Amino acid sequence: MKSSHTQKWLIGLLMAGLVYGAFWLVTAHTVRARAEQWAKDQEARGLIITAGEPALAGFPTRIAVTFPNLRLRAQGWSWEAEDVTVAVTPLSLTHPIVDVSGRHTATGFTENPLTLSVKHGDVTWNGEDLALHLANLDADIGSSPFGADTVTATFTPIAAAATSPAPTLRAQIAVTNLALADAPAPLAHTIPKLDLTAELDGTLARGTLTHVLESWRDAGGDVELRAIAVDWPPLSLNGSGTLALDKALQPMGAFTAKCRGFLETLDALVKSGHVQENEAAVVRGLLVLMAKTSTPDAAPEIDLSVTVQDRKVTAGPVTFMELPTIDWRKDFLVP
Repeated sequence: MKSSHTQKWLIGLLMAGLVYGAFWLVTAHTVRARAEQWAKDQEARGLIITAGEPALAGFPTRIAVTFPNLRLRAQGWSWEAEDVTVAVTPLSLTHPIVDVSGRHTATGFTENPLTLSVKHGDVTWNGEDLALHLANLDADIGSSPFGADTVTATFTPIAAAATSPAPTLRAQIAVTNLALADAPAPLAHTIPKLDLTAELDGTLARGTLTHVLESWRDAGGDVELRAIAVDWPPLSLNGSGTLALDKALQPMGAFTAKCRGFLETLDALVKSGHVQENEAAVVRGLLVLMAKTSTPDAAPEIDLSVTVQDRKVTAGPVTFMELPTIDWRKDFLVP
């Protein structure tokens, strides 16, 4: 009797395994077919997606479809990756995890090609938020390398409001140990902390990049920087503001920030020759008068009003820099 019961259990388990195996296989091929069909559908928008022969893996707990040599290209730009894997669980096909670890190459976004190497990276979708997680990132644009320990970003659609233009997207971005080989003197080559929360006001159309930006600007679109925190020795900034585009499609905006390390930065600017000593003496006196401390042991802090207009960045009475002209490419297509 025990042998008979054991055989029935074994047969039952075998049948269940066969049924689940068939279910997994059918579902896996469905996921693969949907991904391939989605790629074909993008052609109507001007986005061409190609890849090598997809490979299935992940049995039994997940379904993973790997697309080797994935390439996205549209008018004016392209993006290539060695391998991209899309994974889901068999009972939750609407919450994919996209593994973007490895080497990436992008052209058309900058004057020189961008190469990017990510040790660990994934993009997730939970039905509402799109989240990006990158770890141990190394990149290079021409001869300007940079990198970061971690980059995390979350993008959340915002329900339509009665105001116009209404906020349509919220972005929360955090970067740790952003390393810049070409950091401007006297700032450090590593930014230990960069946190940003911003909201996009207005909608972005499709078409060439200049058309998209002009339409967005003309409709009153802007970016509300709800909070930004930067630790860039010797400077430390915490603030908020608004960023928009002027008639020439150049950035303009107004910001308020609490700043620490300003005297050390000013001294370094003098030593590097960026600011004359007689000018620095006047500015130093003004900064000392403006400074305040929360406790006797705390570093002095000032409240700054920063403006960006006609490509000039002005903080209080000092124009710190003139931004280079951004030449938006007219042949760059936003699908």
